[in-house]
Amino acid sequence: MARKTDLKIINAIDVGTSKVFAIIAAVDDQNEVDVLGVGSAETEGMRKGMVTDIDGVARSIYRAVSAAEKMADRTVEAVFLSITGAHLTTNTARGVTSVLNPHSITEEDTRRAMESTRNLRLPPDKEIIDVFEQEFAVDGHEGIREPVGMSGSRLDVQVQILTGASAPIHNMVKCLARLDISVLGLIPSAMASGEAVLNDDEKEIGVVLMDIGGGTTDVALFQHGALAHAFVIPVGGDHIDNDVAIGLSTSVGEARRIKLKHGNADPDADQDAQPVELRLVGREDTSQVPQGILTEIIHPRVEEVFELALKQLEEKGPMVAIPAGVVLTGGVSHMPGLARVAGDVLRTHIRTGAPRGVRANHEKVAGPEYATAVGLVRCAAMRGGAVQDEAKPSIWQRIVNPVLRAVRGL
Repeated sequence: MARKTDLKIINAIDVGTSKVFAIIAAVDDQNEVDVLGVGSAETEGMRKGMVTDIDGVARSIYRAVSAAEKMADRTVEAVFLSITGAHLTTNTARGVTSVLNPHSITEEDTRRAMESTRNLRLPPDKEIIDVFEQEFAVDGHEGIREPVGMSGSRLDVQVQILTGASAPIHNMVKCLARLDISVLGLIPSAMASGEAVLNDDEKEIGVVLMDIGGGTTDVALFQHGALAHAFVIPVGGDHIDNDVAIGLSTSVGEARRIKLKHGNADPDADQDAQPVELRLVGREDTSQVPQGILTEIIHPRVEEVFELALKQLEEKGPMVAIPAGVVLTGGVSHMPGLARVAGDVLRTHIRTGAPRGVRANHEKVAGPEYATAVGLVRCAAMRGGAVQDEAKPSIWQRIVNPVLRAVRGL
């Protein structure tokens, strides 16, 4: 068991289109998580992972953070933050450096190799968010995970570079700045969710993670223990709500309610004999529809999500080359019949994943909707937690610090 001094206190915020989740956690040297505080709130001012109202998002974050602070009896001043949106892209890049001492490769050598991958030419409205190493090669010998301590004169590295549009990123930072909360790091939602729900064997042999949220579906392919590809589909649970609202002439709020209570994505499933009761727009009385009608509306949109994912995944290779199949998570993954539809479209093994590796208060973050938030904590811990080297700010700090200074008038 880790000593108290080994614990890292990490704050994380997952700002989704529908919900904001805030977590304050202690993480030990085995990356096991004790949740100290957790809070959630309905999101205002977000659409498809993009900020549309800074004040609205700031209010939502405030409510979630306040609940987490009250539970943990701690103050949140700096956080690791999730990011999503169709503007995110990943690119494969290679870097190389000469080893300073051929008798023993050092951390400094790996750092220089990683830095050499950042020469990616980007449009002026895009920027590098993070770089994820995949594998190293020493003197031409590939497939090396950890080269430190090995002998060699040339060190190559292959990485995935995550890029995003500057404006959406800076707008999200401004939401945190309104609350005097600093951003320590930015982590893509799919990367975080994968860390929360996948096991090492799945990531080693090949697995796809699909985090289906309110406004977007975040997809990540893991192979050989590392992120191999990631993308975001701008379709999520809110689109189902809109379809139901239009199809049944009801409000979006009422559509969401009946989706959560009666929704089923599988048209072949046994339907409840009891009709679904709902309120129609502009009328005081209620109406009833068979559950099968609700399923007929939901199924095409769910099918579309998996078809869009399949199209992009097969640009990298056939699904049969992903032995561990697909793991579903996120709030929409609760829906009955979803896994069945996913299996029909993707033609592979499907399972639903919830956060793992949580000890204290695990029941408060047990649902798949908490996957990104818990994964943020685990990813942050792997990066060194909230401890920052002021002499060498992270790439993300180099991006956000000028934005924070401008917002705060410094």
